[in-house]
Amino acid sequence: MNTVHQFVPSGIKFGKHLTTHGRKAVILARRALGGFFPTIRKQALVFQAGKQRIKRPFHHHHIGGAQPLMTQDIIGGFEISLPQLEEQRRIAGILGAIDDKIENNRRINTNLELQAQALYKQWFVDFEFPNEEGKPYKSSGGKMVDSELGPIPDGWNNIRFSKFCHLSNDRVGGLCVSDYSITNNGITPRGQKYTKQLSQNRAENKLLRKGNLAFGMSRDILNWGIMKDEIGAVSPAYTVYTIGDIDVTYLELYIQSHIAYFRDLIKPAAREGQSIDKGVLNNKMLYYPPKHLLRAFLAIFNSISNNFCIKENETLTTLRDTLLPKLMNGEIITK
Repeated sequence: MNTVHQFVPSGIKFGKHLTTHGRKAVILARRALGGFFPTIRKQALVFQAGKQRIKRPFHHHHIGGAQPLMTQDIIGGFEISLPQLEEQRRIAGILGAIDDKIENNRRINTNLELQAQALYKQWFVDFEFPNEEGKPYKSSGGKMVDSELGPIPDGWNNIRFSKFCHLSNDRVGGLCVSDYSITNNGITPRGQKYTKQLSQNRAENKLLRKGNLAFGMSRDILNWGIMKDEIGAVSPAYTVYTIGDIDVTYLELYIQSHIAYFRDLIKPAAREGQSIDKGVLNNKMLYYPPKHLLRAFLAIFNSISNNFCIKENETLTTLRDTLLPKLMNGEIITK
């Protein structure tokens, strides 16, 4: 049996108003958890606060037009239905265990990513890959030659982006594919952050395939990524490239390690965010190692990345979000 509680923010410091856009209403609820219901287990309310049961009233009760606002009086009048305290504790235990596993996986992933980036930097930025004797190449006197990108190891090549980046304007058409968004953290399923659809006409969205290089709308920070999933869709305003005879893992790590070099892809006049300067990208260059060295690097890199827990976290997140409404509505009873 659920009981009804009023959203009374007593003893909690809020700003004078709260915008209802995005997730800010949920952030408010999370910050104020301790003062709303002294008898309600904090963890259970955290899970509850992130769902439509609270977000919907936040979005439908506000003042203002172009910039909707939320006041303390409005928040104080909300009522939400919550399970009994003991049931909340059991729910919090189940969902909390899943969340703990997700967080632990995130820490593992972060550590592995740092290892992979450090390996790339050692081999392909500092040029201290192992030479024929297994010693660091550059510091052991390895031959360096001048290039347009500065000194590079003998036998390496500079390649212009126009040689391997090919603009793609393929559209979704009648295909049923998931939507994706692009930020400075890469390409992710759109549903993880947004509920608004990409465009009114889904058929016009651009098709994104595994290994594509894509750029989102950028202003101060370059939004870009390499597509890791098999297929998806992005906004028709985004810029998508197919990649030719270049390893996409090396390309991704190269851009990450030289991000300052690519900042001028953002047009100076970009105020609200706009697509990249394609001409500037075409003239960019990267240095590329010999095939045998790249194969050796990828063998080590893949052994690290195979331990990433990304897919497991996606499964756990889906499981948690599926269980949540069923537990809160009493469809699944804990014992």
